Amino acid sequence: MTTFDNNKNIRFEIVDTYSRWTALSATRSGSPLKSRDDIYSLLEGVDFKTILVSDSNITKTEFNQWHEKTAKSMNVIRPEMQIGWTTKIINVYLKTMVYVGQFGCSDLLRHIHPPIDKGLLDGLKEKFKDDSFISQTINFKTLIKDIKSYEDYAKIIATLELIAIKEKCLLIEVEQFWQGTKFRTQNGR
Repeated sequence: MTTFDNNKNIRFEIVDTYSRWTALSATRSGSPLKSRDDIYSLLEGVDFKTILVSDSNITKTEFNQWHEKTAKSMNVIRPEMQIGWTTKIINVYLKTMVYVGQFGCSDLLRHIHPPIDKGLLDGLKEKFKDDSFISQTINFKTLIKDIKSYEDYAKIIATLELIAIKEKCLLIEVEQFWQGTKFRTQNGR
């Protein structure tokens, strides 16, 4: 993974800017807040450097505590952004910074969460339709707006962790089942 240099690091700045834009773009469909000012203001209040710029590795517990605290604080600042939306913004930003951009310690890569949305749940439903445990654990009809508490969110992540183990991949790589770009034309093709 790339480490952050306290001097001006152009690559870090470019990936950070792009990560913020991807987080903004993730709010385009259904989010109560969609404006650049609103989303970027929320992101400005997040201390990403705590987990991205560290001389030591981060444990799963430390990451999950940071994640929960951050999602809840974003929700307090903008209550219309329920936990489903605050976690999605955080997760999209981190997917871009850590998984794509390769910033942060190597342990961070093992802990970041996939963004939860209909595209991911649709893909999981298709892939695991015959797995009764997963089908009973995840409500595939859940919408982002339905995830109102961090406890509800954490239950979904716990199931995704089991899927990651089953599929022998990183938790973020459960994203491989995302079907957000899958669509059918009017002719069904």
